[in-house]
Amino acid sequence: EIGSFAYDDNDIRFKWGSDALSFKPNLVVPQFEHLKSNPVVRRFKIPSMPNQQTLLVVQYLLHRQRALYVGQIFLPAMMIVIVSWVTFYINPGAVPARASIGITCVLTMMTLTTSCIGSLPTNLMYTPVDVYLGACFVFVFGALLEFAAVNFSETSLKNHKEGIKKQKGQKKQTGDV
Repeated sequence: EIGSFAYDDNDIRFKWGSDALSFKPNLVVPQFEHLKSNPVVRRFKIPSMPNQQTLLVVQYLLHRQRALYVGQIFLPAMMIVIVSWVTFYINPGAVPARASIGITCVLTMMTLTTSCIGSLPTNLMYTPVDVYLGACFVFVFGALLEFAAVNFSETSLKNHKEGIKKQKGQKKQTGDV
């Protein structure tokens, strides 16, 4: 918007020239494709001024390029979730392998989420990107919790079996005497 609040139409009159807006063909706006621009002249009245004011306004119609989001946010997040689910197929006894994959996936997902939120414009409402990244984080963290539950149950079962063997061994020793 271009205009003057100090002078009215009697003093200054703004208008668009025939070639007022021109874009270079090689002009690149990251994440957007420029479709068209619309120069507008707005006239308005301020109560304290005797005459109307003129304001020049340019409206831009832009198209957001979705390929950037797919390549930098959605596919990496999906790949992290898939890698975190690989731990379901690893032997439950391979604790270091499962733990390292699970923790690495959680930390990578947190890094991806914070970098994406930091690079996007601030918004008071949740966006689809926020919801998607939140769901991906829940899946990755759920895989880590599954590892902890399986590890706990395996350790408990192993300790229970060892306790039963010790009791049978003690009964045999006391029974033989």
